[in-house]
Amino acid sequence: MNGGTRAEIKKHSTISVGNWIWTIILSLIPAVNVITFIVLIIASKNSSKRNFAISALIVTFLLVLLYLTGILFFYDPIMGLFTNVKNATILN
Repeated sequence: MNGGTRAEIKKHSTISVGNWIWTIILSLIPAVNVITFIVLIIASKNSSKRNFAISALIVTFLLVLLYLTGILFFYDPIMGLFTNVKNATILN
């Protein structure tokens, strides 16, 4: 670990439960999560926290891509269902 002293290595080797809880809470808030992941990637001194942020950022971007792809392909069929329900309600 870059030749640090035993105290430095021990200090950065484990992450407290409270720290993980705050990280998870921040990762649940839209838009804040991406900022949190980027800050952790850049500033975290703990490799496990940095690796978590990298993997979470990749998963977040994949989910956004999947969501946008779904909207692109399924927008018209879904809106058609809502239009049919609206017309059926008006007729009755």
